[in-house]
Amino acid sequence: MRLWRWYTAFLVLFEVVTLVRLLLLNESLATVFPVFAMAKVNEDLTALFATFIAVLAIARFAYVVRFHSQTLRWFMVTMHAIEVPFFLATYMRNVLPVRATMDAGDRLTVEIILGGICLHPLLFALLGPSRRIPAAAAAARGGKAST
Repeated sequence: MRLWRWYTAFLVLFEVVTLVRLLLLNESLATVFPVFAMAKVNEDLTALFATFIAVLAIARFAYVVRFHSQTLRWFMVTMHAIEVPFFLATYMRNVLPVRATMDAGDRLTVEIILGGICLHPLLFALLGPSRRIPAAAAAARGGKAST
């Protein structure tokens, strides 16, 4: 479980870097995410995408802090499930038509990120902590560990 918690913390940092690149460094959405390379990207889409990424980063941070919360666990599953159809549709619309002409590195990057996005809902559902409270956490709260 600790590895999953650290992985989620890494995802928060990944999203923060994305937000810095989009909002502070004014990089284009297509530069930050090659999946948008062929899309008609404007400032409104960039702002909307940045808002979603910010909400996702805040949710992930809350999950890292309150790792044993079942509410946050299923919220993470839901947030990541919402992300899947958006990115699949964007991939099919923008990448598939030009996939053969893309640089191999960009193509691999896009497909690794898309694969992770598609797996995240399942991974958060399966690898999140169970309802049981570990003995150390229960002792810190002054209660008993769940069995």
